Amino acid sequence: MPTLRILYIECITTGTGLFWKENDKAFSKLLGNILDAQNRLLGTAGAITGLTPLKVLKDAINVAGDVWKEVTDLIESLGLDGSDDFYISLSDQERQQKVWPLQEDYFELGNERPRITLDLTIPYDRTITVYFWERDTGSDDDILGSLSVISHELAGRGGEPDTATGIFVGSKQENSLYYIVFSGGVALNSDGKPSPLGTSAAALSKIGSSSSDIQVDLADLLSVTAISGVPGGVTLFAIKGDRKVWSQYYDPRVENPAWSGWFELGGGVSPETTNVSAVSSLPGAASLFVVGLDGRIWSKFYDPRIADAKWSDWFPLGDNTFPPTSVVTAISGVPGGVTLFVVGYDRKVWSQYYDPRVENPAWSGWFPL
Repeated sequence: MPTLRILYIECITTGTGLFWKENDKAFSKLLGNILDAQNRLLGTAGAITGLTPLKVLKDAINVAGDVWKEVTDLIESLGLDGSDDFYISLSDQERQQKVWPLQEDYFELGNERPRITLDLTIPYDRTITVYFWERDTGSDDDILGSLSVISHELAGRGGEPDTATGIFVGSKQENSLYYIVFSGGVALNSDGKPSPLGTSAAALSKIGSSSSDIQVDLADLLSVTAISGVPGGVTLFAIKGDRKVWSQYYDPRVENPAWSGWFELGGGVSPETTNVSAVSSLPGAASLFVVGLDGRIWSKFYDPRIADAKWSDWFPLGDNTFPPTSVVTAISGVPGGVTLFVVGYDRKVWSQYYDPRVENPAWSGWFPL
């Protein structure tokens, strides 16, 4: 299952505090030149690959007329110190399907806080579009831009490592400009086709790290669930503020047993819930269930019977969607079997099961009780 990762946001400038009409017009024109040059020079809706962040596009824009230097000079001369109330959603309707920030209405970005590292993970099937917004009080929110990507596999890049990619988003009307760095898909241009630069192998920036290298900060730990898969053994599953699932286990069967240390299992959990459900249906096995960012129930499992066993990818259990605050309850009634229960939008209890005893076992599909 592909995932889109928003790695960081850098605020280049905001228009707050810019009150002089002539400067306002000049500023709008320059920001428009940057956004237009991005689209024209790259032949896309804004995708760039092969990053030294900002440098590639700044160089391209300078070739188009040195507008980057004009912008930075004007920012410096005016001493701008404003900020924007920034948020990200999966909808082109304001304040709908917001995926960041998670606990607040918005995140303030500007000269005092020009950059925020997110590593926001959003699972998707084939394509996904995210929208970047400035939140206003007393008027409609302003959409600053959007990003559409297609999975590497569908774009003919199956198996290629993730690459860091960047776009500019901004508003000529609001005099704001941001730089968004992301990975996990090939950017689509304005006609819905993969960017011609999306297959560039130049200066690839690999992301991620092995679990053994991760030092987990538990300051934003939201919840923890525990199961026992073997006698004397315990496995923990936690949701952190990054909306990902993390795990740690104690296995008494190994020599000199000790807690493993935390490692990431990925996923994208609905912002309105902190719950991950877990069940062990076989010795040493584990299955996880969460309400995803898209409202569907997502699962991931570990089956020790498989050669070179490892955690599966996350996958959705059908297309039914559920309230983001719903909690999935999971039980195992037979070895290898799992039954789920969750409250739907109609306030009915919905269920789905996996029965390994039948021929060609598969998940049943959702049905109301």
